Amino acid sequence: MIKLLFFLFFPLFVFSAGAEEFRNSRSGLVSLSEKRESFRPSRKAFEAGMVNIDCRVIAPYPVKAAVFLKDKDGNYFQSEKEFTLESGRWHTLSVPIDEKGRHWQPFGHKMSFDAQVASAALECGVSFWCDEEQNIDVSLRNWHYSGKRRVFPLQVIDFRVPAEGEVNKVHEGKFELSREYFNYFDPDEIAVDCEVLTPEGKKIEFPAFLTADFERKKVFAEEKFNRIGSVYWAFRFTPRSEGVYRVRVRAKDGGGEEAFSPWREFKVKNTGKKGFIGVSRRNPHFFEYDSGELFFPVGLNIHTNTDLRSEYRLKFGPMADQGAYDYDYYFEQCSKAGINCIEVWMASWTCALEWDSARRGYNGMGFYNLAHAARLDHIFELAEKYGIYLNLVWDNHGKFAASANQEWHDNPANKEGFFAAANGGFLTSKDDIFGNEEMEKYFRRRNRYIAARYGQQPMIFAIELWSEVNLVFNFRSSYEKGTITAQHGRIIRDYLSHTPVRHLTTTHVSGDSSTNLSWIKLWEIPEITHLVGDAYRRESFPMVDQMRKQRRDIEFPKPVLITEFGGSSSGNANSRLEADLHAGLWSAIFKRQAGLPFLWWHDFVIMGNRLKHFKGVSGFVKGIDFRDEAWQCRESRAVNLDYFEFSMPFWMRRYDAMLLMKPDELIGWVFHVESMFEYPGQLWSEPWRLQASMELPGDFRPGSYRVEFYDTLSGEKTFSGVMKLKRSLPLAPFQLDTAFKLRRIGD
Repeated sequence: MIKLLFFLFFPLFVFSAGAEEFRNSRSGLVSLSEKRESFRPSRKAFEAGMVNIDCRVIAPYPVKAAVFLKDKDGNYFQSEKEFTLESGRWHTLSVPIDEKGRHWQPFGHKMSFDAQVASAALECGVSFWCDEEQNIDVSLRNWHYSGKRRVFPLQVIDFRVPAEGEVNKVHEGKFELSREYFNYFDPDEIAVDCEVLTPEGKKIEFPAFLTADFERKKVFAEEKFNRIGSVYWAFRFTPRSEGVYRVRVRAKDGGGEEAFSPWREFKVKNTGKKGFIGVSRRNPHFFEYDSGELFFPVGLNIHTNTDLRSEYRLKFGPMADQGAYDYDYYFEQCSKAGINCIEVWMASWTCALEWDSARRGYNGMGFYNLAHAARLDHIFELAEKYGIYLNLVWDNHGKFAASANQEWHDNPANKEGFFAAANGGFLTSKDDIFGNEEMEKYFRRRNRYIAARYGQQPMIFAIELWSEVNLVFNFRSSYEKGTITAQHGRIIRDYLSHTPVRHLTTTHVSGDSSTNLSWIKLWEIPEITHLVGDAYRRESFPMVDQMRKQRRDIEFPKPVLITEFGGSSSGNANSRLEADLHAGLWSAIFKRQAGLPFLWWHDFVIMGNRLKHFKGVSGFVKGIDFRDEAWQCRESRAVNLDYFEFSMPFWMRRYDAMLLMKPDELIGWVFHVESMFEYPGQLWSEPWRLQASMELPGDFRPGSYRVEFYDTLSGEKTFSGVMKLKRSLPLAPFQLDTAFKLRRIGD
């Protein structure tokens, strides 16, 4: 074995296919391989007991050999058994493949041999070595499988649960099954469910999921998730009340065999966590925690850690893709600025479970990428650490688009793609994906896995089925036929059937409020909890006017939230994009949005040092309960400049105000109109600080008021005191804009 290890770690070999002549050699590899573009995990290989390959060597001195298997991602396993090869005759080399963790050694990685490896071997070959340098001719033929996999009685083994837990915190239990399966992700083959008895005597059921441990590290700038050991089963549960819980798992396979774990108990205490987020019971236009406290999203769209459009449209230039290491930095910085919600996509290049077999970690339709699942786990850990909730998007339109941001050529469902056979593709771009039964089967299977792994995750703000679904091929005809709305309803109901948590659920279209109105039936179905959309705008249309239009266009009985905006969909000049950011955040408060809009250009914000805009607005909204129905939207253009140090052009003198008013309380934002269209590169010098007054609404109740003014970039108070107010409000000195809060304290 020492010689074998020497061969593996020193470059003394020649790699070949089928047959090769080795001259003056002591070691080498020869292999047979499946055709890559049609290779798919093989049930035949899974069901076999042995892998066999015929080998012949012609050499003057003794030669020893071992069999090796490699999967499509290059993970190499070599047989523990060594063979002595007699020169000139064919030998059939046979190694068992039906025992987990036995007979095979990994090299160059830390995975264990199991059924997944056995059924996904793209390449089979022979590694040989000898004591003397010599000329060796090696030939291979007849890679085949034989025998039957030993099927052990189905049992749940090594069942572990936490000893203690907390209310509204996710907890994980682990276990294994005595039997392996070809596709663990197919519930028709093996379905494992968790049963929980609550302290109140209620029985809750939800699925368990297959997973594995991963080692996360950075190689140069690239994030790597390397699997350790073999796959195992887990369940995640979030208790909603304190007390003693009882838990067990039930496994049932396609043959009807069933097994149960023993019951386990764990004690749960209440530590005051706020719980899950839903539509407000007090005001259906807003969100709140289970605890009854308002949740007002202050968000940013970090759909994926990298954005090529930032590189070339905003001229950031090439930026390293560091995977979730980028999110490590993003979440830390965002939390300091008061951001409490971030949009994250399950994109094919980051966190998608299912994608093209040509990509590492994927095996086409029906098989899931556990490394990407582990990456999303890490992002949820960051979310909990920094108190930031995720707007989790399952599918971006590009996956099923043949034009805009198209990824259809790589979609594993595409039966016309280059890897269609390897992927199990079955759709064409002419098909209605929302009415296709085969596609829905895979959506439902994925529903079950997502619900099992993330469905009780308290850090989910909302689940968004699609980003810009109106750009998916055949969308219009699907909408007109009603197949898309019907399918959205079925998919959400199916997902919710697998989890006791009723997360917020929605879908999303591109454009602005006009597009929402065009496809309004999408959000009218009862399964959709809130309306989301974009607020991209025309070049000459200021963001404050876009928010006024949003308010005018959409009077909806559900919460309304903008999850993409920032110039046009192609971006804009930096000064205008920064004006959009600032004006969008502040004007949303006064246009009764369910939260602040999520800017698309996260690199522009974080790498461009513009998080100060979030810090200012997040500091201001603290303590304001927007659910009060008494709040009324108002505006004022009667802002009078009392004095200024230097003469100003007329266009620079226009200041507007947006207000929210209710009896005895008023909040407002006063802004320089031009600067909210093109933000200055730097603020004016101190002599330009203005003293002004604002005309109060006609139905404002005169009296003594506690008055507070806020800096819109720091969120800090610039003035706090008592004023006697009648028809106008003297404004504290400011430059571009200022915000204020008034609360009546007496006559």
